[in-house]
Amino acid sequence: MKRTPRLATIATTTLTAVALTVSMSACSSGSDDAADQGSDQGVTADAGTDASTDGAEASSAPTVPDGYALTEVPDTDLAIAVPSDWTTFTGDDVADPERVVAMATALNTTEDDARNRLEMLSLYSIDMNEDSSGYGETLNVQMLAEPNLPSEDQLTGMIETQSTTDATLDAGDYSTVTTGSGADAIMQVYDLVYADGSSIPSAYLVLPTADGSQTAYVAISTTSAERTQELADVILSSV
Repeated sequence: MKRTPRLATIATTTLTAVALTVSMSACSSGSDDAADQGSDQGVTADAGTDASTDGAEASSAPTVPDGYALTEVPDTDLAIAVPSDWTTFTGDDVADPERVVAMATALNTTEDDARNRLEMLSLYSIDMNEDSSGYGETLNVQMLAEPNLPSEDQLTGMIETQSTTDATLDAGDYSTVTTGSGADAIMQVYDLVYADGSSIPSAYLVLPTADGSQTAYVAISTTSAERTQELADVILSSV
């Protein structure tokens, strides 16, 4: 029997944004780099326009709308659209105490937990804006050396095994979707439900890399199911 890959546990994350108390100058330069990457890769700047004028063309080429930056997933041949005003962390930040503190503060977790996440995940992006209604929307990317897209049973099981005593992950609809370049991908929605009954609308996107050797598991958590779908659509169109 084939053993299914294991995803990094995310259920213990408290997604409460707070004001940063450290300098985030490195973050702003990171956003500039991401924007440059988008330019270098020749990505269309306005996905909405393309989709409305020529649906066939929009479905055959990646697009990134205004307000998003094409951001490389380190050590892969994959780049995805991330809101340009979010703060993105990678494994390189493990050795940067200021960055670790910033991430731990934004997630309302410990510095050790933030380091563990950075070591397990390829990318972690967080809405740290002070006008984000006190809620830090997030997305993270975990790369697995698994060339095949998971079945519904596999992905549901991988999601539900992340449940802890503090929170439960309830898997929802599973669907086959298409990336901007025309590749098959998977989306499965789920709810992160806490003991007090509150819940966070979330989703996994499973994306193939261009060389087919890996799959990217993109976990998205936001303020509403509609917002989660919005981010998922943008990410899919950017790949």
